[in-house]
Amino acid sequence: MNSNVTTERNCCIGGELIELSFLSDRVVFQDKSVQKQLLLANHAFDVFPKSTISVEFSPTAEPATALNVMKIINQRRMCIKELKYSNERSELASEILDESTEVTDTIKMFTIFPDDFIYMPPRPFKAIKFSGNRIDHWFNIVFDFRRVSFKFNKNVDRTAQFWNTFFNSWRNRRLQCFSVHNIGYSEYELMVERLSDGFVQNILFLIVTYTFRGAKKRITGAWFEVKTGDGAEFMFCYSILHFSHIMTKQAYLEYLKKGEFYNSLHFPPYY
Repeated sequence: MNSNVTTERNCCIGGELIELSFLSDRVVFQDKSVQKQLLLANHAFDVFPKSTISVEFSPTAEPATALNVMKIINQRRMCIKELKYSNERSELASEILDESTEVTDTIKMFTIFPDDFIYMPPRPFKAIKFSGNRIDHWFNIVFDFRRVSFKFNKNVDRTAQFWNTFFNSWRNRRLQCFSVHNIGYSEYELMVERLSDGFVQNILFLIVTYTFRGAKKRITGAWFEVKTGDGAEFMFCYSILHFSHIMTKQAYLEYLKKGEFYNSLHFPPYY
């Protein structure tokens, strides 16, 4: 069946008239009433009980609705494996993050945060991976995750002191891989310098070939093996696509064991 073919039905749930559009792969509810949205969410959880779920909020979802749905899920003690929140508005973002600490695998938060945004989680996050849009002033959150991917704000100048603070905060934390987009090569060099004090132990060059729109493309990059003064070892990589990856040496070696030798430098090397 074509996913564009729609069947509309009126349902009565909790005494309220709910109009649903049924497609082959999903059910769509377009009523903007928060009360009806939460009523439908509760009903769906009752009818289709699941111990583990993945949750995705569309870019048009109201922040208040997303927050209330997360509260309902947590009150029901359901396990969220993956959460994706795509509303660019930062309204209630802190509260939604507060309700996301029990997510077990991945959190994707594509909100555009203001430059003065500060967030302190009420408890450590359980999720392994976190990805999101601009993040420049609330780095404290990244150390709660094993793998983090972000897009930097191009208009913010990050100083040597900024990176000193970042790497000092990384010591003995959960973070294993930090991937960032929108970073120039000069700042990448500053990152390496701040961590290594100018000492690069080894350089590993690689060439990655991939297919894009039927044509083969090639990306050349280099992994820098860096050893800090206290003996900690990191791997740095920078690609021409303005992606930079920083991994602990242990995480880098574990990644190699999986036989996925850098499928592409276009995306963070998730494993």
